[in-house]
Amino acid sequence: MREDSVVTADGVERPADVLIYATGFRATDLLHGVRIVGRGGIDFQQAWRASRSALFGITISGFPNFFMLLGPNTGLGHNSVLLMFEAQIRYVMSCLRAIERSGCSVMDLRPESQRRFGVFLRRRLASTVWQAGGCRSWYQNAETGENPAIWPGSVVAYRRRTRRVAAADYDWSGGQDQLFVGSLAGPTSSPETPPRSSIPAASRGPDPDTLP
Repeated sequence: MREDSVVTADGVERPADVLIYATGFRATDLLHGVRIVGRGGIDFQQAWRASRSALFGITISGFPNFFMLLGPNTGLGHNSVLLMFEAQIRYVMSCLRAIERSGCSVMDLRPESQRRFGVFLRRRLASTVWQAGGCRSWYQNAETGENPAIWPGSVVAYRRRTRRVAAADYDWSGGQDQLFVGSLAGPTSSPETPPRSSIPAASRGPDPDTLP
């Protein structure tokens, strides 16, 4: 880099008034380099091999008592992501209060709840500028074309739907589960899978398929 130019690897000097230096990031490769093992010894990346999905981008089936912030499909292209963080923190705190009230020690997202929410996301994204018309962007997985980054609705809709926890979305138990969290170079763990039980739903809450 010179005072008013850039010399590239081929030796050519190119005049430049402004130089934008960007290192890039993995928008679709969530939790890259982090090893997380849930029920039955399943690895986080294995669970996401078919599709990167999580209920409201926060909880994942098979990974009890595990919560994410800014998980799949909670990124924005039209507003401040801080508003999403606030809603997610509120939802996580509601989960912790629900555990305390239920007398259980473990909550695990039901597979059907995760699948239903994933269907809703794919349907809503299909008609958006982020996915329709053959447009390609760094929001999409290069191999599958899946868009695991963008929330397809408004921030108001997201905040409204995460205001409270629907007990019917989860299995609840009193067993002692453990999650192994470490680097890819760290040790592995195969936690035992305790028996599942469920509690009656105080409120099933809104069906994700009806999200505006």
